[in-house]
Amino acid sequence: MPRCLGWAIRRTAQSRLTVEGVIEAFIEPLLRISQEGGQGWKNYFVLVAQVNNTPVWGGETMTRFFDPVVHRLVEALKAARPDAEYRDLYWCYQFLTGAMMLALSETGRIDSLSKGECHSSDLEAVRRRLFAYCAAGFETVIGRAAKG
Repeated sequence: MPRCLGWAIRRTAQSRLTVEGVIEAFIEPLLRISQEGGQGWKNYFVLVAQVNNTPVWGGETMTRFFDPVVHRLVEALKAARPDAEYRDLYWCYQFLTGAMMLALSETGRIDSLSKGECHSSDLEAVRRRLFAYCAAGFETVIGRAAKG
């Protein structure tokens, strides 16, 4: 993932780096792996979601293996929105990762909630919505903080 973020930043250096573009660079490879990588990768995402939500033994694992990527993501978001406070970027990351991991876990919850209208295994539907949804949240939080 870190290489993908670096690539996205370099690729958009000539143009304007956006929050949605950074989020897409962060999540897109995971969606692609989940779609193309087989059941093993789907199981991995379920396991990561569980580890992330188990502070007793998950905290050390998340810190060791994922924190460097998270810090690079936050720096890329700061580059896209220099006016943003780090505190807000980290909170928004917290919400982003929750939405991302729930989507990648493909729990089937949305299937029953929507009475079959939506399917958690429909990662194309996730792709069409998740980047914009998360970016809008970041932009709203940053905008409100700027207004005081």
